[in-house]
Amino acid sequence: MKKQFKNICIDRDIINYGEKCNIITFSEDLFNEYQLSALSKQYEKLGFLKCAYKYNDDNVDIYYYTTNLISISQYFAQTSINKTEFVSIIKTICQSIKLCSNYAYFRKNNLVIDEELIYIDSKDKSIHIMYVPTSNLITNDVVYDLKKAIINLINNNLVMNSGQESFAQEILEGLRNDELNIDEIVKVLDDIINKSNREDSLKPKIEKVQPIIEPVKIEEFKPESFTYNMEENRKSNEQNSKGIKGFFRKLFSSSNDEVRTYNDPRSNNNFANNNMSYQGYDDGSDDTVILGCNQTSTAYLMGDNENYGEKIIINKDNFVIGRLKSVVDYEITNKTVGKTHAKFIKQDNKYYLVDLESKNGTYINSTKLIPNSLYEVEDGASIVFSNVKYTFNIEK
Repeated sequence: MKKQFKNICIDRDIINYGEKCNIITFSEDLFNEYQLSALSKQYEKLGFLKCAYKYNDDNVDIYYYTTNLISISQYFAQTSINKTEFVSIIKTICQSIKLCSNYAYFRKNNLVIDEELIYIDSKDKSIHIMYVPTSNLITNDVVYDLKKAIINLINNNLVMNSGQESFAQEILEGLRNDELNIDEIVKVLDDIINKSNREDSLKPKIEKVQPIIEPVKIEEFKPESFTYNMEENRKSNEQNSKGIKGFFRKLFSSSNDEVRTYNDPRSNNNFANNNMSYQGYDDGSDDTVILGCNQTSTAYLMGDNENYGEKIIINKDNFVIGRLKSVVDYEITNKTVGKTHAKFIKQDNKYYLVDLESKNGTYINSTKLIPNSLYEVEDGASIVFSNVKYTFNIEK
């Protein structure tokens, strides 16, 4: 996928030796190897993307490593963020631009400031920017590029928490001034968020009270044992020949009151002193079925095409599928499948699927899943992990 930024063309999301990269190619005579050498030592401190280079005839290829990173435009589009997080991300970009100006061998106008080419680690929220080590300037106005990126993010990608839409609108108003520099952009952001926080503090707080429901334990009665004494209950037994007492009377008594011993091979019961006790046996085979408790379902995947006949039984409420055998619940050996590619979640007897930021994607009925988002999976759905296809089945 190619992306044009100013006068350079960037090949995006290229897989190179198992690493996802962006690649820029330009003439060898424009390559500043001294800048790249300094960049390799300072990239983490400055918030730049790690990179390497390779000579290609009269050109130089610069490789920017983006494995486990996503563009901020993608991150904003798929993540509902609050105003504090939004401001923090933009201020971090501003800080990288300012730091670049503090080094004699770096130039801020060689930064690629574009919402689709600035990257974020969704786990630690670190920001990573492309720096192009060339003697030519990439842009004439990095502040204009930053303002444009912020406006595009708000208009096209930003998903803010409910009730914070006015905050985004105030930022757009604050960026209308064409004379702003980096420090002034930071000040605009700080002023807006401080004002918003003060307004929030004046709003009445509504305490949400969650009902506390104590679980009720229902124990099913099981007649695990009962005792029958012939001597003490002879008269009542004679009057009641039906029911369980009559049954034991006929089974254990005789006309001359002889005590009979019944040895149940399933128990260790003793009978003595003209009293006979019988410890009943219950194997649980005829237990009462409680409505709703056993109405569960079992799900499994059946392989299609190349993996025809493969069956994956989803036997846990959280079931991870991927290539890394030591951490997943089911291993798929296909090298295009992520180490921890996707996860099935069972809730309220329904099944959901989450893509775990896989490189090659997860699909339900040809629809690509947004990473870290919950999608319900229905019986008979087609599921694809990268290029490995399965059919989802539910047995009830």
